[in-house]
Amino acid sequence: MVRRFGLIHATALNMTNMIGIGPFITIPLLMSALGGPQAMLGWLVALVIVICDGMVWSELGAAMPGSGGSFGYLRQGYGAEKVGRLMGYSRVPYAAAKDGYFFKVFARLHPSKGFPNVSLVVLGVLSILAGFVSLGMVIDALITTRILVQFIGQIGAVTLLRRRAPDLPRPYRMWLYPLPSLVALLGWIFIFATTPPAVIAFGLGALLLGAVCFGAWSLKGRTWPFEARRPPAAHVA
Repeated sequence: MVRRFGLIHATALNMTNMIGIGPFITIPLLMSALGGPQAMLGWLVALVIVICDGMVWSELGAAMPGSGGSFGYLRQGYGAEKVGRLMGYSRVPYAAAKDGYFFKVFARLHPSKGFPNVSLVVLGVLSILAGFVSLGMVIDALITTRILVQFIGQIGAVTLLRRRAPDLPRPYRMWLYPLPSLVALLGWIFIFATTPPAVIAFGLGALLLGAVCFGAWSLKGRTWPFEARRPPAAHVA
């Protein structure tokens, strides 16, 4: 795929990724849920969680610089050829498919325009379907799924990398480790546990469906945990 980003495009994309629209679309939801000024309590709790979670992101990003974000962090943290494959998190199916961690069809490019047309169409259809559900339900469902796979998963990745690769260069190391990890973990568990049961069921169902698809994909390709076992080496007399 041809890279055509210039300075203006890259700056705009980076600002969107850092700020996003989340703070703006969640204001009315917080106000209605907490009934007025009490909504500030929600923002304060969120502030503590995101500061601690930001330290998780910072250590992973400093230790493993490069593109991919959570896709790379989870893959390396849990083992690139084993559990890390099961942990295949990527908001960009094209990038995951190109690296061999998602269905190959998503790596296809448009024959003349050079953009990932299959990935774009699938994500577009899913976005259209989400438009038929209330905004609050969509946000809860997305956050619930990301809590289980991405946020809690990355906390585990930091811990595993600290143990498995203590000599890995870390330009930034989490302050007061492991306290921020524990605070972030408890915060994400609290948010997950206090969401509506239907949303929790959706998040767990999405994980189960993903695990089933991963199992079928791994079985077909004979990769972990279904890789062909090598015969034991013969002993020479």
